[in-house]
Amino acid sequence: MNNLNMKFIKKSFFQQRSKKAFSLVELLVVLAIIGVLSSLSVIGFQKLTKNSQFKFVGRTIADQLTLGRQTALTKNCEVEVQILSYKDPEKGNREAYRAIRLFIVGEKEKTPLGKMTSLPEKVIFSENAELSPLLTSEEIRSEETEVRGLQNVNCRLFRFHANGATDLPVGANVKWHLTAIYEADAEKEPQQLKYFYTFSIDPIAGTVRVYGGE
Repeated sequence: MNNLNMKFIKKSFFQQRSKKAFSLVELLVVLAIIGVLSSLSVIGFQKLTKNSQFKFVGRTIADQLTLGRQTALTKNCEVEVQILSYKDPEKGNREAYRAIRLFIVGEKEKTPLGKMTSLPEKVIFSENAELSPLLTSEEIRSEETEVRGLQNVNCRLFRFHANGATDLPVGANVKWHLTAIYEADAEKEPQQLKYFYTFSIDPIAGTVRVYGGE
């Protein structure tokens, strides 16, 4: 094979490689696109996680309140609802209303109705008077209580009667709400909240309505 043919083959080979190879600029552009897509995926995942957490809150708390009323009706008894405020020493969070539990009220003692239901981490019940009058009104009973593994636990409480009604005060303009929010949003005004669930309890019928979400 003569030198002319060799030069032609080499030239053709390198031309084909150069056509197939990526330049540095092209690689940087591809990496930048991948970075942007990754960021969007993370943001989308975080939003999905928040939505999932609040769907859990809405469903679980509404189910607990409904369970209290249904148990009172079917067992012809009183059921006490306790909304618990405490500081979890393991997580280092501040004292706030973070859980709910139910008791069947007997003549001499109270019997737990299921286990305590805690809100997801970083979610609390708001203590804003407009959002949660159940936690701020002086008309709602408040007392210290005991929870295994926790100290200085306080609770707000009310009861469902055997006919399904509650012992909550009744008035023309009285509405009894309980609202779950992210702890980071505790100082926000109600109209600024994006993620929330408000549980409205009819004091006469004892029924529960749920508003909000995202």
